[in-house]
Amino acid sequence: MMNPLLWLVAAGIVTLGAFIQSASGFGLAIVSIPLLTLAGLRLPEAVAVVIAAATVQAALGLRSIRAAFRPAQTLPVAAGQWIGTPLGVLLLVTLLENGPEVARQAVGGVVILFNTLHLTLRPKPRKQLHSLFGPIAGFGGGLLGGLVGMGGPPLVFFAMAHTWDGKRFRGFLWWQLVCNAPVVLTVYALQFGVDVLWFALQGALCAPVLWLGTRAGLALSGRWSRAQIMVVAALLLYAVGLNGLLGHLLY
Repeated sequence: MMNPLLWLVAAGIVTLGAFIQSASGFGLAIVSIPLLTLAGLRLPEAVAVVIAAATVQAALGLRSIRAAFRPAQTLPVAAGQWIGTPLGVLLLVTLLENGPEVARQAVGGVVILFNTLHLTLRPKPRKQLHSLFGPIAGFGGGLLGGLVGMGGPPLVFFAMAHTWDGKRFRGFLWWQLVCNAPVVLTVYALQFGVDVLWFALQGALCAPVLWLGTRAGLALSGRWSRAQIMVVAALLLYAVGLNGLLGHLLY
């Protein structure tokens, strides 16, 4: 379990992640998980903290838009996540066997890759995609979620490829998180020990401060242009990613 000081640090980090996400549309796990590992948590512990906090926030968010979202339509995506998650955890075990530094480098690489794709890839929105794209996106999300706790990128790109309004876009991402969080935490507990669940509980207790970060991010988004926010978020994510990749050379 985290001591009180470390919990305060973790709460501050997830608040920063919520701030970036609410201002730019993405970033909670991608900002928080690398910084939590830098603060001293093992990667499975960092993932448990962030997933639990984000799931509480997502579940509360779904209540406010439940009339605009149909969960049953995205169950194939969730099923893809359930298949990909255990495989991602197996890959994580392999990484951790090579030392925590290798795991941090993997996290840094994922952050840089997603940030670059997010800045350059703009899929043309369609009303409907081929039925296979959903399970494929879910599998990719589950694989990355189990591996480094950042299953969002494939799901974000899948959502961007649809002509969905903002409520349905957010609802889809929140619902996928709520669907897969129990699977991730269960597989993590089986693989890394039940102590992971204590970190998840402490992460859930961070949920109230996520609200502060969310409100601050929304306030910033009203003052800055989206282009300005995206530049700042991109620079921050590249800094976080490079620290994961090259931090062992600097410290």
